[in-house]
Amino acid sequence: MLAYLQLLRAALVARDELSTRRLLKHDLAPLLPPRVREEAMTMIYEDLPTPWFPVRLFRFYELVETLLAEAPARPRDEQLELSLGPMTSACELTVARAGLLSLDGRRPERLVLH
Repeated sequence: MLAYLQLLRAALVARDELSTRRLLKHDLAPLLPPRVREEAMTMIYEDLPTPWFPVRLFRFYELVETLLAEAPARPRDEQLELSLGPMTSACELTVARAGLLSLDGRRPERLVLH
């Protein structure tokens, strides 16, 4: 995402309409906040004064960059382990009502919908 934002930022600053259009059709474009996307589209479709600058895009870029820098690094092959405790009685009752489990803990032979 960061590389995509760098390309979009460069295209907007250079006022490269063709590159900006191509980047706004990219698979990552729908992930942009609406106001950032609107800002980029405004640059393409409206005749803006020369000192115009994509402020929202730069703020979003800085936010993404900061979040990535602060994210704890985990090895890619590390698995996330979740400890799942025993089912609570309310959960057991809900499952039993759905016909997925009898109240004594056995699975029914067939699913019965009430």
